[in-house]
Amino acid sequence: MKKAIRFSVLALVFAIATVASGCSGSNNEEGSLTIKTGSGKTVLSSESEWPKGLPADIPKMEGMVVTASSVSDSGNITVAVEVEKPLDEVVKLYQDYCQSAGYTQTLEMKEEFTYMYSGTRGQEVFVFNFSLDQEDGRTVMGSIVYESKG
Repeated sequence: MKKAIRFSVLALVFAIATVASGCSGSNNEEGSLTIKTGSGKTVLSSESEWPKGLPADIPKMEGMVVTASSVSDSGNITVAVEVEKPLDEVVKLYQDYCQSAGYTQTLEMKEEFTYMYSGTRGQEVFVFNFSLDQEDGRTVMGSIVYESKG
């Protein structure tokens, strides 16, 4: 149910943006929507797969579920995820990845149940943010964003 609601909200936001900007959208494969703009296209998907184009070295935590994703021609890939693991463990995996991959931190925000990071490496940007679901206290939900400007 959460997956359907999350994807519906994501699709609604992009649909409104499409109408407002005079762009066109089309359904491709089941579970995906392509939005065309003057600068290219963005593919929204409710498929539970790691998106193609995401660098292979970006880790996917064991048990992590992809709930939605978007891939744009401009080089931006966004993945909505959730996993039943402690928030600290999820954050540490991606902090360790960023450090070993050579990203320079440009933003860090820590709250009791939320963590956000942004870093750059040359023409690449990597962002992740995770929050603990306050209803069940076990599920970490968030997003992973990768963009290559080169």
